[in-house]
Amino acid sequence: MTLIRSLAPALLAAFTLCALSFGQTSPAEAPAATPAGVTEAVRALQNGDYVTAKKLIDRLLIADQMAATVSLREAGQSMEALEAADQALAVPSLSRAERAKLLEDRGRAAFAAAASDSGRAYLFEEALSNFEEAARTGAGVSAAFRASRAARMIGDHATALDLARAGAGWVQAAEERADGLGLDQLYTRTLAEAAFSSYLAAPRETEKEKAARAALFDETRVALEKTIGLAPTDTWAYRELSNLFLWEGRRQESLKALESALAVQPADEAVHTAFVKALGDDAEATARGNGADDAEALQARFDGIIGRYAAFRQIHPENALGYWYGGFEQFYDALNTFETGEGVATDFADAEALFRRCRELNPGYAGACVDFEVLCRNGQGWCAYQAENNEEAIRLFMSSNELRSLEEAQMSGRAAGMEVRLPRGDGTDRLPSALAGLDFVTRRFLADPNDVEALTRAAAIGDMMFELRPENANLANNAGFLNRDAAVLWERFRATDPDPAKAAAGRARAQELMERSYAAYQVAARLVPDDVRVVNDAGLIMTYYLRTDPEAAEAYLLDSVKDGEPQLADPNLGEAEREALNEAWGDAHQNLGILEMTLRDRPAEAKIWFEKALEIGPPSRNWLRSVLPVLDTWIETGEKPAEIETIEARTVWPHNPPRD
Repeated sequence: MTLIRSLAPALLAAFTLCALSFGQTSPAEAPAATPAGVTEAVRALQNGDYVTAKKLIDRLLIADQMAATVSLREAGQSMEALEAADQALAVPSLSRAERAKLLEDRGRAAFAAAASDSGRAYLFEEALSNFEEAARTGAGVSAAFRASRAARMIGDHATALDLARAGAGWVQAAEERADGLGLDQLYTRTLAEAAFSSYLAAPRETEKEKAARAALFDETRVALEKTIGLAPTDTWAYRELSNLFLWEGRRQESLKALESALAVQPADEAVHTAFVKALGDDAEATARGNGADDAEALQARFDGIIGRYAAFRQIHPENALGYWYGGFEQFYDALNTFETGEGVATDFADAEALFRRCRELNPGYAGACVDFEVLCRNGQGWCAYQAENNEEAIRLFMSSNELRSLEEAQMSGRAAGMEVRLPRGDGTDRLPSALAGLDFVTRRFLADPNDVEALTRAAAIGDMMFELRPENANLANNAGFLNRDAAVLWERFRATDPDPAKAAAGRARAQELMERSYAAYQVAARLVPDDVRVVNDAGLIMTYYLRTDPEAAEAYLLDSVKDGEPQLADPNLGEAEREALNEAWGDAHQNLGILEMTLRDRPAEAKIWFEKALEIGPPSRNWLRSVLPVLDTWIETGEKPAEIETIEARTVWPHNPPRD
């Protein structure tokens, strides 16, 4: 009574404020009418009838929290729903019916919370306890079915089956009882789940155990078939029936169950996935039974699925999944053949056409389909490479960019066409990307270091790759050295042609290629300004080959010198990394010496750089020791020794334009 007395002033004040406010707002803004229970409770308080007031307040609390339990659970706020249910259950004046309903609703909230978060699996036990108590309190058969599901989730298969059987027995005693149960799923499904779980857990050592397990098989099958009868377009029961048959090794019946599911729901992805596996397993097992080896059994698997889906597309020509699953198996069949060294490009092309048709029918599959279309295109490219048809391989690899450009990839969040690959579990590529394919073709053109045409083609491939990925430092660097090497060959073999016109054309081509090289190296140096080797190479091209801008060359080389020393101090460098970095750093010093000696006629500065380069190493740089005395003579006399021209002829590109 003390609590009610303490609440009385607050309740009266709230009621009074609510009443007074009605006259101060427009009709649209006016609050909803005060619930009758509140009005009666306030009146009872005003009259000093605290017992009646408490009863009325309890009724309000119960109604409010019961409604909140349901609405919160339906909104996905299961933990909050549990709190609301607990508040209502704590009210002593709950009726038996109210308690039964609250317990069942609390169990549903606990079940939902456990199902949505593995960290709350303990709540399945709470759900089971709630449902069982609800059933005892009068909630009815719905609580028994829900208790069965909760028991199954905690691995109590016997209890789950007992509860499901009891509930099903009550429902089946009178046909009309199946209506209005308010269950989350058909009661026959709950029985099927419980029976299937018991079947899977049942021992099968003795004859008695085998017989009991066989009875559970039959019980599960009957429950699943009844579920199909009650919900013929829901594929869950078909898929479970297929699984049930598989556990008994009855592959044909398993397949028939899935075929029935596809007949009623031909666009169900889950059914297709199960069907493909079952179909393939059956074809492979049949082949092995007929004496097939591993390769023959795998081919039988591909043939079985590909053939069945070709027939499916005849019946359902507008069903995108028929093209997806057919294309998937066609691709892997083609890949398997390619890996034997006998790849057939048209097999990949056929798969690509299926994926293309799939996304035409269902644009929602476009991302995944284009991924496989690119792989199919790459497969064709690798087949051409395997057949040593280099130009066709280049064309096919390059065309991957048309399927998904870099810009499209950035918008979609998927890999660009040139970069799509099929990795293995160990990180290696089962089917490398188009970029990797172009790299392999390029290496083939580099087989003969004196083949001008082949090296020029390699440089052109490098340019194409670089143009597609202008912000890729590795591709910029590759384009740089490929064009440089091609330019050197043009100068060596074509610019010396006895025919003056051919010689002039050769020199022009050499100059063009070297300028391409420098442009690519400039981009690479911009993209990786801390890479001592790359930045040095940019300066090297201007120092040894183009020789038109000593200041630009010097800037690159000085950057390399500056960045190399602190990088070499890194204690985490591996031995091979340290050797490569040290050599690049030494090269930058040597190249600055060449720049000072051949472009600026400054022997003293050249000598300083050469001495530092010799100090850095490696031993292959020792030829500079023969240059130092010549520089000393130059420094002492102030006149360039004739030997400098010989040294220059050995070190710089003979194509270099004359200096002022």
